[in-house]
Amino acid sequence: MKHRLIDQIMNRDVVNTLPGAPFKEVTDLPARHAVSGVPVADRDDKVLGVVSETDLMYRQAGQDDAPRPGTYRPGAPRAPAPYVPSQVPERPVT
Repeated sequence: MKHRLIDQIMNRDVVNTLPGAPFKEVTDLPARHAVSGVPVADRDDKVLGVVSETDLMYRQAGQDDAPRPGTYRPGAPRAPAPYVPSQVPERPVT
């Protein structure tokens, strides 16, 4: 398996939105630009957050406060880190 760097696969044509953008306008962005999330940035292009397709679907369903996988909420318990085989030693450390 060939290892790739993230800059070899990332999308460089970033589509973002402002915090005050209307919900309906933002719901069209992922499909129109073939992306799964849209950064929310201020007028100085400082990223304030990201709105994902999942965030938009929960909001449309009226469940925007429902906990969902991959969402961090301050003070909420965090899921354990995923298992990464390359980080496990081949033999026990003594």
